[in-house]
Amino acid sequence: LRHDGFLAMFAGLDDYSYYCGFDKRNEKGDLIHSNGQLESIGFNVSKTPLIWHKLNSLSRRGVRSWEYDRSYELIIIATKGSPAMTVPVVLDGVKSFAVVPPQKMVHKTEKPLELVKDIIKDLTYEGNVILDPFGGSFTTALAAKELKRRYIICEKDPKYYNPGRKRLGLKE
Repeated sequence: LRHDGFLAMFAGLDDYSYYCGFDKRNEKGDLIHSNGQLESIGFNVSKTPLIWHKLNSLSRRGVRSWEYDRSYELIIIATKGSPAMTVPVVLDGVKSFAVVPPQKMVHKTEKPLELVKDIIKDLTYEGNVILDPFGGSFTTALAAKELKRRYIICEKDPKYYNPGRKRLGLKE
């Protein structure tokens, strides 16, 4: 990551403490912080995640009958250096966007284009470079292209790589 750049990373609850660390009390009752993987490699991690509220989430997969629905996903925001967001006001930590309907998904973890564009607009300026090391549906690349950002997308699976290039208007 370039100095004064941002990292935005979608994470489930199971992975959040691994990447961000957690607070716990020692035997004396003092609150101590355990570094997560991102902090251990030099990132400053936001104390609170950005939350994607999934407006039309219908999946109850993995949710027991007595549990609340997981109609949200956490987005870790981290930096190297001290960058500033593109807007001079404090932004809401919850972004509400509809999920991509299953019948329209190119990839099983596809995120909505408008959500990705919203995050990119908050954190970058025209001409900045966006890196997505897990291209999948190429949503990040498409969002970057539409917002006049440069992009680097990596995807090892031809099942997703070729359709992703086509989605961007590139030859297969």
